[in-house]
Parts: sequence; structure tokens; C-alpha cells
Amino acid sequence: MIPRIDLSDLRIITNHFSDTHKIGRGGYGEVYKAVYKKEEIAVKLLDSAKEIDDKQFMNELSNHMKVQHPNIVRLVGYCNEVTSEYIEQKDGSSVFGKHIYKVLCFEYMHGTSLDKHLSGNSLGHDWPTHYQIIKGTCEGLCYLHCGCERPILHLDLKPANILLDKRKNPKIADFGLSRIYTTSRTHVKVIGSVSGTTNYMAPEVRKEGVVSDKADVFSLGVTIIDVIGGSGGLETYREHGAKKFVEYVCTYWRERDNTADLYQVETCTKIAICCMHTDRHQRPTMKEIMVNLNDMETQVLGKGLHTLTVNSSRHVPNKLSSDNSEGGHWML
Repeated sequence: MIPRIDLSDLRIITNHFSDTHKIGRGGYGEVYKAVYKKEEIAVKLLDSAKEIDDKQFMNELSNHMKVQHPNIVRLVGYCNEVTSEYIEQKDGSSVFGKHIYKVLCFEYMHGTSLDKHLSGNSLGHDWPTHYQIIKGTCEGLCYLHCGCERPILHLDLKPANILLDKRKNPKIADFGLSRIYTTSRTHVKVIGSVSGTTNYMAPEVRKEGVVSDKADVFSLGVTIIDVIGGSGGLETYREHGAKKFVEYVCTYWRERDNTADLYQVETCTKIAICCMHTDRHQRPTMKEIMVNLNDMETQVLGKGLHTLTVNSSRHVPNKLSSDNSEGGHWML
């Protein structure tokens, strides 16, 4: 059971949610760094202006309570209180009234968010670290889709919502948009409004409001492209297409890290391209993605493919085959 933390305690450890403790902004609200019971935590104060009702809040809390995975940020406490106090208005005046506090507290991640590392190039040119981030993110998302009592959708997966620990291990964060679907194993549902970041949002979500586990898969694909292809990777993919992009990425890594396993680079790139298929039914499931990653690792270890070149005829893993149709997608 996730412990409830009193609002009075949260005010003390964040100095009344002061800017000196603020470390960023996540989905739905501000995030503060604090120490609670000798543990560093991230305190997520949800925006009351969003009018998040108790049912929505408890749904998010329930989701987190069920999640236990090394690649998912751990929830350590919550607060749900209503107070009577003076509330500052936009014009600077104050009005006495009820203020709703809904707070989620998570383990603090010292490595900050992945997007900051990508924009600052602080990950360097170390392919094993990049692959570790890709694999860990896939494992975390696979757990959400397949490892929980009921499937959990993230619906806002992106580098800003992937946090790194001191060893650059990724942990998926921010389930503010998560929903559990029980209607079928496809988890398809049309919702009135979907928040998210456009580049990472699947076309069927952006255009029709249709969400499913395959929407998360699309977001994962774009995220992998960001990790593999650098800051301009997505634009390069859109400009040149899938097949040329695979060659570009392999050349990119061969020039930057001569120890990079090009078989891994190619496999991850092709998986990302599969994930970004415009037809959600053609995208792989997270289980299929994990099978391909594990098969690829087995082949690398068992056959010594570290020197594999771009033009090798052996570069396609067991369940990943080239598709010559327009658009150059690879199908799982």
C-alpha cells in the first residue's frame, strides 16, 4: 500500500513549494525535490486548474500502486487534501476559498530526463549506453502493456518522460495520461481529448482521438529514433525514408564509435521504423519487440556479429524482414 503523506509534511520538506525546490514541470503540474524520511523524492504537485477530479486522481494512483518494475519510476507516497486559504488570482489579488491539493511523490532520479541528455549531447558517443536506454525503455513499456493485472497505457511517452538514474538506466515516468482498458486485448477506445506532444503522438490519436497500446508503440518508435539518430534524426528519416535512414544511422555510429555493434544499431533502427507505421495494425506489439531484441542479443553473443557491416546479408533478425512496399517499412 502506498503511504499517504500529510500536506503539512509536504509543505515543510518543500518549503511551501518554493521555487528553490522546484526542479521542473511534468504532465499536469510542477515538480519539486525534497527529502522525506531520509530519502530524496520528487514531489509532483498537480495543477488544480486542470480540475482533476478524485476519480481521475485515484485512477492514476491505482495505476502506480500496481506497478513494480526496475524501468518504471517508483511511487513512494501521495496526498489528496482540501484546505481553506487565500488563493492568489491572475490579477494579483487574493480570494479566500477552498484549495485542492493532489500530490504524487516519486523516487528522485539523479540522472534527470532523457531529453536533457539528448539536447546537451551528454550521453556522448557510447553505443552501449544508448542501447541500454533503448532496451530498458522497451522493457518498461512491455511491462505496462503485458505485465500488470490489466494493461496500462502511457499515452505521452517521450524523452521528457523517461528519467535516468546515476548509471543511465532508464525509468518511465508520468502516468498522468494513463488509462486501463479492459474491453479487449486491443484496448481500443475513442476519447474526447488527448494531451501529448505532437511529434510523439500516433496519427490516429492526433486525427481521430483513437488510442490503443499501438499508440504507445508509435511514441516508442519516435523516441528510439531520437536516441539513435541524434537531434536531427527524425527530420532525416522523414526526408530520406526508411531504407536510406538505416544506412545513415549505421554510418553515423560507425564514425562516432568504432566499437559500436552495427547489428544492434540496424536492428533497433528497423524496430523503430516498424513502430512508426501509419497503420496501427501493422505496428508490432511490445512482446514482439522484446522477442526481436532478445533474439538479436542471442545472435550477437552466439555468432560474434560485432563486425557486421551495413551491406551484410545476415543483418535481419529472425522476425524482422524487409518490405519493398512504398515507404520502406520493415514488418515484424
